[in-house]
Amino acid sequence: TGPETDGLRPAWQVSVVRTASSFSTTGLSACIFAFPPLFRSSVLGLLFDIIYGVSLPIMVMIALGWFAQRWLSLDLPTLGRLHLNITLPCFIIFHLATTEASLSSLGNIAWFTIVQFFVLFGLGWMAGRWLKTEHRHIPVIAIAIAFPNTGNYGIPLIELAFGPAYIAPQAVIMTLHSILIMSVGVLALTAGAGDWQASMKASIS
Repeated sequence: TGPETDGLRPAWQVSVVRTASSFSTTGLSACIFAFPPLFRSSVLGLLFDIIYGVSLPIMVMIALGWFAQRWLSLDLPTLGRLHLNITLPCFIIFHLATTEASLSSLGNIAWFTIVQFFVLFGLGWMAGRWLKTEHRHIPVIAIAIAFPNTGNYGIPLIELAFGPAYIAPQAVIMTLHSILIMSVGVLALTAGAGDWQASMKASIS
């Protein structure tokens, strides 16, 4: 047998087994062998593992929420306030208090998040100017580029993809993004109207 086989299986099967064992968090990689030969490769195996083990559960929960709203007519403003003012802060405090990550590593994540936000914000602003977008729409472009969905979508994505140990760093990122969007974002949006005094008051309040 050659170096790329184990004496029983050809090289491509050995590669699939190694990839499946490396990405066995969801247990779905073992199902790759049930697919046709076209999908029996390490790259496609990883792709299907991501789709079925990470993305699909989130999409299912989003669909369930949509149908629940259609059938039950939930009070969305109340649910939103409950989520923003109670469940989300409790979630952040719990995971930051119980994390095994060091303060130095969380600090590095915080600094990187802040720098990344302003870099992407500046690129979005320059893109809006380069595209000759209407001035009041430029802040919207900049914020859309700089502010990803690191909360409602990002947290379950990180947990499913990397495990619960990475929730605390994600909580740091989400907290900083919330602070930045409520300060820099509001200031930029209100500045689009040309009233800087009102912009400062809006960002502070």
